[in-house]
Amino acid sequence: MGERTVPPLTLNKGGRPTKYTKALLATGWDYLQNFQDYGDEVPSHVALFLELGISKTQAYDWAKEPKKAEISDMLASCKQIQERILLSGGLSSRYNSNIVKLMLTKHGYTDKAEVETTVNAPQLNINLTNK
Repeated sequence: MGERTVPPLTLNKGGRPTKYTKALLATGWDYLQNFQDYGDEVPSHVALFLELGISKTQAYDWAKEPKKAEISDMLASCKQIQERILLSGGLSSRYNSNIVKLMLTKHGYTDKAEVETTVNAPQLNINLTNK
């Protein structure tokens, strides 16, 4: 009798199917373009994750994966849109300045005064001689 060949096994990694789909990405981009229609004054990562139906941990884990770079791009876009809105809203007084200041710290802005201190001390002349 002839030998029977067995096809190679493909292993199922198990677990439930990934939520990372084109539909999920489309929802994310829609949120960023229309966040006010979702009830938000400014877009935020938390609101984005809630609209996507994923946890913070899941989103940040995906953002580290090269094959899921679009999530990373989405998070960067969210921060840029938020920064722009906060800056213009703060300058126009549309938003409370304390809240704007607090939120802008997440974008690298600080509210600190730099003070330069100069000390004018008399010069001391010390002569050491060996006798």
